[in-house]
Amino acid sequence: MLVCFQPKVSAPARHLSLRMAAHQTSTAPGVGIGGWAHAIKPAASSVVSWPGIKPKQFPGLLDPAADTVALGGHRGMGANSWQPSSSSNPAPAPYRENTLKSFQRAVECGASFLEFDVQVTSDGVPVIWHDNYVVWGDEAQPTSRRIADLTFREFHQLAPINGSSEPEADVPMGASPTSSCMSFSSMDSGSSGANRLLRKLRNDAPAVPYEPTLRSWAVEQEDHFPTLADVFAGIPPSVAFDLEVKMAVPDDVAVTPAAEVDRMVSAILAAVDAGLAAHGPRLIVFSSFDPEVCLEIKQRRPDATVMFLSGGGVYAHVDERRTSVASAVDFAARAGLQGVVLNTVALQRQGDVVEAARDRGLRIMTYGSLNDDPEWVRRQWYMGVQGVIVDDVAGVAAALSATAGDQCVSGTGSARLTAATMFYTVNGYRLHVTEAGSGDAGTVLFLHGFPDSSALWSEQVTALAAVGWRTVAPDLLGYGRSDKPQDVRPYSLGRQAELVLALMDALQCQQFCLIGHDFGAALAWRLAMQAPARVLKLVVISVGSPAFFFAAGGMEQRKLAWYQLFFLHRPAAEEGLAAGDWALLRTMLAGESPDVQQQYIEAGADGSTELVPSKHAAGHLEPGKLPLVQCPTLGVWSSGDTALTEAQMKASQQQVVPGKWRYARLEGCNHWVPRGAAQQLNRLLLDFLPAGNDAATAPAVASRL
Repeated sequence: MLVCFQPKVSAPARHLSLRMAAHQTSTAPGVGIGGWAHAIKPAASSVVSWPGIKPKQFPGLLDPAADTVALGGHRGMGANSWQPSSSSNPAPAPYRENTLKSFQRAVECGASFLEFDVQVTSDGVPVIWHDNYVVWGDEAQPTSRRIADLTFREFHQLAPINGSSEPEADVPMGASPTSSCMSFSSMDSGSSGANRLLRKLRNDAPAVPYEPTLRSWAVEQEDHFPTLADVFAGIPPSVAFDLEVKMAVPDDVAVTPAAEVDRMVSAILAAVDAGLAAHGPRLIVFSSFDPEVCLEIKQRRPDATVMFLSGGGVYAHVDERRTSVASAVDFAARAGLQGVVLNTVALQRQGDVVEAARDRGLRIMTYGSLNDDPEWVRRQWYMGVQGVIVDDVAGVAAALSATAGDQCVSGTGSARLTAATMFYTVNGYRLHVTEAGSGDAGTVLFLHGFPDSSALWSEQVTALAAVGWRTVAPDLLGYGRSDKPQDVRPYSLGRQAELVLALMDALQCQQFCLIGHDFGAALAWRLAMQAPARVLKLVVISVGSPAFFFAAGGMEQRKLAWYQLFFLHRPAAEEGLAAGDWALLRTMLAGESPDVQQQYIEAGADGSTELVPSKHAAGHLEPGKLPLVQCPTLGVWSSGDTALTEAQMKASQQQVVPGKWRYARLEGCNHWVPRGAAQQLNRLLLDFLPAGNDAATAPAVASRL
């Protein structure tokens, strides 16, 4: 159905003003960090296929000339995840997070930098610990303390590896030799669990007796709780540190008290200076979710690399800089920071943030569980991300180091075919794109029709990615999560074709196979005629060549295409489509399941949709002005299609150079072939795409329309 479903544009996010005191002029020696160079982007004319890039080694952290992202070990070999059940004896994590054993193993597995959390004890010792509270004892009577309320010795003794032994007598670097030490028994507060560590799902408040999410926190390999000085001494200077200053401040507090910021920053910078003096130069990145901490470090160490951490809307917080990507980037740029570290989910939602940050002289690193997918890590390299923090260090490192042709695998050895979504800004518009697959077999571009999105192709994406194809499925302009301009001119076939080609340029893909359905098929015909040097094979589903849409379909096709005339009348078309509980749309979706119909209805019922006149209708192109399609072409039509005749598809053979046309008729399926006849279509695609896929046969010069 050749129409364009056009949701309205949402308002841009607000920016918070920067709160920033005057910079201090004094600096301290020792932090071996230089200036910041811009990352090198592939030249526009180069042919780069990121899925095939499988480097042999990892670069130093934030190396602008690197051929892949820097790989960071999240708390070493990964965070110890909270277990949903304590009764089923779930397998414990191999290493305790934020310990030297975990750090050392991450380096052995290929991490080029380590990410860890630093807090400061009540007696001024920087220690490595993530949670807001240390919880121990048993579920009936747990004890909770913040790191800021414990002396170093009290904290150190809580490590399960210490058992019930007495605290060590030695005072670590940075500790106060006169600090007091309460006995472990007094800290236990009568708990029968002694030094049994506990953990709960959210650690932003003290634990209460029998709290439902409270669990025993056990791991396979225990280790001591280290100080920052221990980490400098135990990890080679060649390994960079992403030192996160962790402020245990509630999410409803907008500004951390200045005294606590000063206490934390002073102790940590002193420990860093001492570590560098004792063990030699090391690349250090300071990061924090707390904007005041970032500002304070930058004021005291103007030459230091400081990055602002932001959840980018994945987590709730009173400070917009921690929830809005735009606000985070604006804050970092105005504060003179070197970049932002984003939750990788936020990057998938707003893929153009990397380019926006780079335009302001910033760099991007990411964290989050989705970074354990090597395919997504490769995509981030292409997008311009310079560092990824991962939990599955061994699995991601092995996949990135694999030789050409090897299958990407996770740490458990399972195939990684998970699709990733991101945004690309091309020709001034933001397009939401779903990608999957290694690309060893080539690239396939999918174009959907009305009223669909890239989700239409889920079965085909899975089938083709599984055999090595790189699949690219955008939400076309006006659909799904892509931009929806109010001006109708960008929706013409010509403008849409230019936009799609610009997207493939942004993906550094010069040649590709092309598959289109409905309006996407009409657009695919246009692309194959307009850019024959780039389209290796063409598959058109339901809609034949524009030259024969009405010419071959005759009066029957004109009657079936009544909706094209109807949609030219606005706002009557929008009102008529929604009338009677979307009765007209339900009629157009006849044959689809109730669940599928409901998805379309919900897309229109939220008040954000309207229809765009179909100015790109097939009849607007005259047959005598259309060049022949040069590449092998497969036409697919289904006998249950109530909007399109078989004649218009079969006649399209005349639009293809002799000997390169194939036709397949699918019995019993309705108009939505990719979903309704997924298995039959997949078999056709797998049979058609590999044969004759020779780029050398593609024409060298594009035709003009």
